[in-house]
Amino acid sequence: SRDLTGILSEYGGANDIRTMAAKYSELGPAEQRTNFVAGMSKARVWANAGFEVWQHALLTNPVSLVKNVVGVMAAMFVSNVELAGAIAVNATRRAVGGEDSGLTAGDLGARMFGQTMSTWTAMKATGKAFMTAEAQTVRGSRIDSAQGSGRKHMKAFSGEAFGATGVAGTTIDVAGNILTAGRVAFRGLEAGDTFFKVLSQQGSMWEQAFGTGNARGLKGEELSDFIADFLTDPPAKAVDRADAEARYVTLQTDLDSTGKAFQQIQRAPVMRWIVPFLKTPYNGFKYSFVDRSPLGLWYGNTARMLKSGGKERDEAIARLAISHTIGVSIMGLVAAGKVTGGGPANFGDKATDRRLGIQPYSILIDGKYYSYAATEPLASIIGQWADAAHTVISSGMEETKGMDVLGAALAGTAYNMTNKGFMQGFSKMLEAATDPIRHAKGLGKNFVKSLVPRALAHAERLNDPIVRHARDYIDEIKAQIPGLSKDLLPRVDLHGRDTASGVPDGEGGYNLAFGPDLVSPIFVSEYKANPVDLELKRLQVHLRTPAETITAPGLEAPIQLTDAQRYWYQKKTGELWIKRVSEYMKTSEYKKWKKMSEAKNAMVSDIMRLQIKGIHLNSRQEALGKLMQDSPHAQELNARIGKISEIEQQIKRIQGSQL
Repeated sequence: SRDLTGILSEYGGANDIRTMAAKYSELGPAEQRTNFVAGMSKARVWANAGFEVWQHALLTNPVSLVKNVVGVMAAMFVSNVELAGAIAVNATRRAVGGEDSGLTAGDLGARMFGQTMSTWTAMKATGKAFMTAEAQTVRGSRIDSAQGSGRKHMKAFSGEAFGATGVAGTTIDVAGNILTAGRVAFRGLEAGDTFFKVLSQQGSMWEQAFGTGNARGLKGEELSDFIADFLTDPPAKAVDRADAEARYVTLQTDLDSTGKAFQQIQRAPVMRWIVPFLKTPYNGFKYSFVDRSPLGLWYGNTARMLKSGGKERDEAIARLAISHTIGVSIMGLVAAGKVTGGGPANFGDKATDRRLGIQPYSILIDGKYYSYAATEPLASIIGQWADAAHTVISSGMEETKGMDVLGAALAGTAYNMTNKGFMQGFSKMLEAATDPIRHAKGLGKNFVKSLVPRALAHAERLNDPIVRHARDYIDEIKAQIPGLSKDLLPRVDLHGRDTASGVPDGEGGYNLAFGPDLVSPIFVSEYKANPVDLELKRLQVHLRTPAETITAPGLEAPIQLTDAQRYWYQKKTGELWIKRVSEYMKTSEYKKWKKMSEAKNAMVSDIMRLQIKGIHLNSRQEALGKLMQDSPHAQELNARIGKISEIEQQIKRIQGSQL
């Protein structure tokens, strides 16, 4: 019964099966029914094959595989800590004469013992999962099938999916294996998940065995014998609970009604290319933003556990207490400048933070920011409270009350949620639908970038940490390919410096992460305080590097600079501006105004903003003059302007003669 239910779920659930049966019964001639059973149209088959190749390419970055392992480890750790908290909740209640839920320290010991004892079993299952690319011991997968309901048993790029046999089928199988590199990324994900599924499953079985025997009053050898018998022939409910726990910590729980509604949207022809993965991100969203946020008091699995009573209630109380204790601690660390959230919502403020080396969702240690984003879904719990702290600080609350913290936590949850890939995919799709002219280009740009396998893009970043300026779709692809990326000039920041990832190592290279850059997901950034950017941040002055188009004298429309001209113009503007604004900030006049501005004099602050913006405008105009007169590009640019001017004059003459 359990196996059949699992198979049904893997094939899309009861509703999908009923829909398929209804469609089949509506068909008339036997030929139509045969074609329905045989499969989909050739166009759909090719689309599925292409989707599988692209989906695999998105997962080929070795950092992603390490993040998956680290994230599941963090989730298992949190699960054990929450059980310890539930035991403490029960002990406290008993100490004051309250009801005993039955949880004891022995339950935690049994779980951890079971996890330890099952390590070798987990390693063997992991090897088998890698070889077969299929889930072992506990069903479920992070990979959303490219095939859709009813055909999940087969690979999308395979002879079976194409209905080909013999040489043709073998050829398609070989091509599919080549284009997906033997599906090594899928294998790696399944292997990593299988290892922790086994540990979690067996830990839960041992915990249940001990808890059941303890509840019956068994001690010593009687308890040992009972545990052995329980594990040898476990009750069906115990197996279900253990499997559910394994799927929960690996974010592979079956979708609820809301998730299934999103799944129906995802199955639309275009939507799956916008949201290629749904199940795992959706469960991660519930894990962090519902079950372990203030929303958990009213919604989701935590609210259900609170109503259930007994052990589940204690676990829910511990879950909320621990997550909120972490939250309050994180808010204090954010206030002290030791932890960051997603950063400012404004683009200009984000750019200022980047120049200062302030890295989002990171911890500051000895002048360097280390990303904690690799611990997802734990990272979302930390991140939402960090964002809540930013909300409290930016709102200027001098005496923060309990409801203020709760409101800020909910606001932080919403802000952090919109920074996750799951929500970003849908938000970008909705933006493109409501305002296609404005947003469709960005959607297309992100898709084109995703066509480059992530392993290749990661290799480019290791080889060339300089951030390259991409002007069109072709440049977006070149910027991610080793060797080709160096054909593009660097992106320039407000100071006229080349933009780079990581921290300079003193030997001409960059350290991108803590540990081996090849696999480490703990990205690093160095805090580089400077008075100019600190003032821009304090005054909230938002400046941008000059655009790659200019308006030349005598021309009616702006013209686009070549990449070399753009690079020279932006660097010269930054060099002139940073020199002048630095000198200006050293003057006695500015220092006097700064004191008045820090004393909350809004008018003086406005004057300072205008002065800084004016210096940048003057620097930009002077740089443009030098570009057109004194730069190595002056002759080429002026000749081009002359030709465009000639064409415009000819058009005017033609239009005049027609009139």
